[in-house]
Amino acid sequence: MAMQAFARLKREESGSMLVEFGLLFIPLVVVIVGIIEIGLVLLAQQVLQSNTSNAVRVIERGEALGLSAEDARSLARQAICSGTLVLVGEAACNASLKLDVRIIDGSPVPSMFDDEGAIDDDAFGAGNGVAGNAMLVRAVLALPSLTGFLPDLITGPGGQRIVTAQAVFRIDPYAPSL
Repeated sequence: MAMQAFARLKREESGSMLVEFGLLFIPLVVVIVGIIEIGLVLLAQQVLQSNTSNAVRVIERGEALGLSAEDARSLARQAICSGTLVLVGEAACNASLKLDVRIIDGSPVPSMFDDEGAIDDDAFGAGNGVAGNAMLVRAVLALPSLTGFLPDLITGPGGQRIVTAQAVFRIDPYAPSL
């Protein structure tokens, strides 16, 4: 008797269980994919900040003293892109990394983004200081979208995710001049 009741209960609920699972499956997948994408972007942000800090140490120790402004920026770019970058390789990093190296002299620093939220190429310059100068390094990297999932909510213009890193430092005043 108990077996018959269990079999009848199983037959009656199997259809409703499938419908309930179908209703919950899509939101569950959306949440899981969203968590993964946000986690990967946060990881990429942390790695870019770490690589920018390592690049700053190169300039801070005075290794860029005596170089032209473009050569100093190239040295910083090489230090950032040669580190471990998540979701992009070294070649893609070199192609899409926007780097701003400038002396902090009291003049206003332009925004990295225009009014529409796109990266403003005119805001990125190259500068090289002397021992004792305060410097600013800003890095902006566009990451490819992994899934195109909810593109307008979590991406910038062009369907890319933008991660940034900044560092302010003073060049070692006792660094040897070349």
